[in-house]
Amino acid sequence: MRIPCFTKDYDVKIPQETGIPGVFNLKARQTVTIEPNQSEHYSTGLVIQMPKGHVLLVQEHAYLKNLNVTVQPFFIAHGFVQELIVKITNNSDKLFFTVPAEMLLTMVILLTPSASNNEFYVEGVR
Repeated sequence: MRIPCFTKDYDVKIPQETGIPGVFNLKARQTVTIEPNQSEHYSTGLVIQMPKGHVLLVQEHAYLKNLNVTVQPFFIAHGFVQELIVKITNNSDKLFFTVPAEMLLTMVILLTPSASNNEFYVEGVR
């Protein structure tokens, strides 16, 4: 499975699957500097278009958690067709900057709850 998206700019890379079905990593495409205890909006250049019956969970990559940097997790549902912009917060007392090709986000494709079993699951993993 792949994330249903297209790129807005030529320098944007499509998220790469991690080896776990439905789990993808997105690398930074530009340098953004964030002061300690500040937040910045980050343009990924990806336009997401979720199919019916699926949602996409977006959160920071584990690498950022180790640096005390967070992305407010959120879901993208069917009908969302626009550029993915995330808010990155530097919770540390040190300057943080993204480096192009550095891991930034982890995204997980989930099926919406079915009427029969009312549970979430990642496609291919039960």
